[in-house]
Order: sequence, then structure tokens, then C-alpha cells
Amino acid sequence: MDPTDFYGGSLTIGQVIAGFEGVLMQPKLPVINSIAADLHFQILLDEDGLIGPDGRSITIRTEVASTPNDAQVTVVLDTGFSLPQVPSSVAADIYGGFVGAQLEDIESLGKIWLLPCSQEINITFKFSGMAYPIHPLDATLQVHLLWYISTVN
Repeated sequence: MDPTDFYGGSLTIGQVIAGFEGVLMQPKLPVINSIAADLHFQILLDEDGLIGPDGRSITIRTEVASTPNDAQVTVVLDTGFSLPQVPSSVAADIYGGFVGAQLEDIESLGKIWLLPCSQEINITFKFSGMAYPIHPLDATLQVHLLWYISTVN
């Protein structure tokens, strides 16, 4: 799919869209409470549940004191933000190993990784033993969308 293509969607309440019934067979993930309990949907990432572009697990430790299992990380699922909200060490493990990758400090955003346009990023998250690969287009963002156009690839 091209990022400029229109993509329609569906929202259902109390029913499953035909062809997607398999979602009912997925593990049920308990919602985790923390200080921001009612503000975000939070769940636990499996131990060693972040798989980087090289296919190896990325080490990440919880910083949430109330996480019920210290071997797991509390994850906030937020569909309204375009850049990954991960610790800088995790972002470096995901993006920093690519030829041409640069960590840039963008005044309005802070530090972000810039990659060559042709670079494909593959990462996977594991929840309750199930692997959820992230589409490469969802692991990067076109620089011009950030109004930062001085980079040439």
C-alpha cells in the first residue's frame, strides 16, 4: 500500500467484521493500571517481547513501579501519535544500526532518527505469546510530513 493512497476503515461495536472472526480466538490481554490509569490503554509486553530489525530481542526494562511483573514492560497503546514513544536506548537499537541513520534534534519534536528513504524497518512486539509484526511503513515516517525538509536522501 502506498502511504498516499486513501484507505477506508470500519468501526463496529458489538460485532466482528466478516472475514475477521479470527480476532475472537486471540489471547485476552488484561488492562494494566498505573498512575495514568484511565487515560491510556496499557498492557504488558512479553519478556524479551520486542524483536528488532536484526531478528534479535531488544533489552528493555520497565520504568513503571506498579508493573505486576518486573520481567515485563508496561506498554501504552496510543494510536494518535506518529512517532514511537520508546526510551532513547530502544530507539537507538531499532534505528541506529542502519547505514546512513542519523539522530537529529528537531526543535519542535526533540531527537528523532532519520534514515535513508529506501530503508525498510522490521520490528515485532509479542503479547501473550503472540507475535505482532509492525508494517515497515508504520515504523517510519516520511520526513516531509514533519516539515523538516533540509534532509536529502
